[in-house]
Amino acid sequence: MERFDSLRALNNSKFDWKIKARVIRIWDSYSVKEDNKFKGKNLLLLDDKHCRIHAFIWPNNVQHFGDKFVEGKVYIIKNFEVKKYFEDLIGEVKKLEPLDNFVNRKNKEQYSLRFELSDGSSFAKISFWDEFAISLDAALKKVEEKPVILIVASGRLTEFKEELYISNVAATRFFVNYSHHSVIQMRHRSVNKLYLVRINDFSSVLLLKIPAEVLQLFCKIGRIEVKFP
Repeated sequence: MERFDSLRALNNSKFDWKIKARVIRIWDSYSVKEDNKFKGKNLLLLDDKHCRIHAFIWPNNVQHFGDKFVEGKVYIIKNFEVKKYFEDLIGEVKKLEPLDNFVNRKNKEQYSLRFELSDGSSFAKISFWDEFAISLDAALKKVEEKPVILIVASGRLTEFKEELYISNVAATRFFVNYSHHSVIQMRHRSVNKLYLVRINDFSSVLLLKIPAEVLQLFCKIGRIEVKFP
């Protein structure tokens, strides 16, 4: 009997993975900053152990696969790269700037929301964009309890001049003052000026639709063999 790797077992230690999974969602990515240039195709995969992972096909490989991937069907995929792509952070909202509405260099209207996520000693700079920025800005305006503790799930992490920057992607979600033990813990840590907390277990965050495996692993599909049973 043919053996397959569990999605839960995937990591960045090798390339010769072999999985069998169902495609439960497909969507395209476009860059607003590059005049809606096509950036690739996204797949959400589910295996028989109910584990899910976000996969990505680069533009130069999309033509090779064409429309072979169909939502709801099961595929065998092998020889691909897995890397940690997203970060899950929690902290107190600091230095919140007003929602910025502007026209970019390509004459396209955009929105941005900038602030820091901090515990009082460590911090990450946050830049959220467009509809996501509008949604978070509206949510923050409704908050009465202070300090505001924010969970950012599946944010894109970059580092520049030894500072952390977080921005949003299609998979990013936010939770404001959510009823969760990590929020209570962060509130105490914020008061005591301890270090920034990274969430490792979202299993009890009921509103989170995608489990931790999806948030922390990014599967780049390219130069692979795909069998379509």
